[in-house]
Amino acid sequence: MNRQAVKAWLLDLLYPNRCGCCGAFIPWNGLLCPDCAASLTPAALCSHCGKMPCTGEDKLPYSRVYAAYAYKDRARDGILSLKRGNNLNFAVHLGRMLGERIPAAAYDCIVPVPMSGRRIRERGYNQAERIGAAIGASIGLPVRQDCLIQRQSDIRQHDLGARERREHAKLYEASGHKLEGMRILLCDDVLTTGSTAQRCAALLRQMGAADVALAVGCSVVGKTHTEHDRSNQAKEK
Repeated sequence: MNRQAVKAWLLDLLYPNRCGCCGAFIPWNGLLCPDCAASLTPAALCSHCGKMPCTGEDKLPYSRVYAAYAYKDRARDGILSLKRGNNLNFAVHLGRMLGERIPAAAYDCIVPVPMSGRRIRERGYNQAERIGAAIGASIGLPVRQDCLIQRQSDIRQHDLGARERREHAKLYEASGHKLEGMRILLCDDVLTTGSTAQRCAALLRQMGAADVALAVGCSVVGKTHTEHDRSNQAKEK
């Protein structure tokens, strides 16, 4: 048993480990209870836009999307647990799941969508960074938190509609660092309207990134988008 494992075992004596989705007690070295683990089914999401069905948007600032689950049922419970600052187990689970799909050699580093300093103090962490760290540990990529910043705001994004989310995305800004020729994996917890991800990816490209891909734990899906068959378009070219 290594040092980290011993630390986790001892900590479990004082603070018993809980499932990252439902909160049930689980073994000290677990992340999810058997019921939640069995109910989480990877979604067949579009690798172009991260939705199901595809949104049909041709010009996106990220080249592809990696998503672990649709934002519903136990996966939604896991994300809400992260947002409430209750449990980090689901972030580790998402990082490992995404790490199985992401080719490490394709990217130079991971950049999490930032959170304002005040929000981090309230919650104790940035869940996008925690997921990114778990991906990085899984595939051996460094995580950079010095590329993007978020200006302070009292508004919580989950209270906003699509139009307000587009305005709120303007709070994200680029740092003074250069990313010339770098291949970036942008990371967030949930892909909703895509406003935040598109804003951050566009900023990274403005900083010189040669490629930006998006990795998200979950994606909000529904029947509001138009079916878009990109494979047929490719055949016509």
